Amino acid sequence: MSKHTTINKSLSPADLPACTTVAVDLAKNVFQVAGEDPLGQVVHEQRIKSREAFLRFLHQLSADVTVLMETGPGAQAWARLLQAQGNPVWILPAQRVAEHRSGAKNDRNDVLAILRAGRDQKIAAVPVKSESALAMQALHRVRQGCMRRHTALGNQMRGLLLEHGIAMALKNRPMAQGVTDMVRISDARMSGSRGSEVPRHSH
Repeated sequence: MSKHTTINKSLSPADLPACTTVAVDLAKNVFQVAGEDPLGQVVHEQRIKSREAFLRFLHQLSADVTVLMETGPGAQAWARLLQAQGNPVWILPAQRVAEHRSGAKNDRNDVLAILRAGRDQKIAAVPVKSESALAMQALHRVRQGCMRRHTALGNQMRGLLLEHGIAMALKNRPMAQGVTDMVRISDARMSGSRGSEVPRHSH
């Protein structure tokens, strides 16, 4: 794939009419921007150092300018804003963008890689999600994380108890009952009461 011909100058309002595609390398407060003309030549580059300035820049774009960015924190929010003002938006998978990076990894090379990836017709863009869809996705991810941690804790407890010769059931409810029984017996022993032996196996 051919490289872009770059012109090292900051973007000004006068450059915008020549731009048909703009790529943005997103960060928390610093944004690297590059735009290309219909021939695929980079006609401007700019480093924007605040979210407020970046928002003003986006509002300068005409509705026929396509905006490219890669997946990552903030991409969905900025994409929804751009769609609301009428701009086509492509969110490209970060791993596919990396295939088009030339040279060391830095903001400028990253944004140029986004431009190149945008011309790669084999790359499918990630859908722009609504706020409700993102909320549901977040809920599922939190639930999955809780389930993984719950399973890991259960496995850790079973492993530790096996070191003491105690085999606990794999299912959660019998294990929870077995742990409850062990705590009760332990408390009884510590208080001097006579209790049953610790169960050696929980069904």
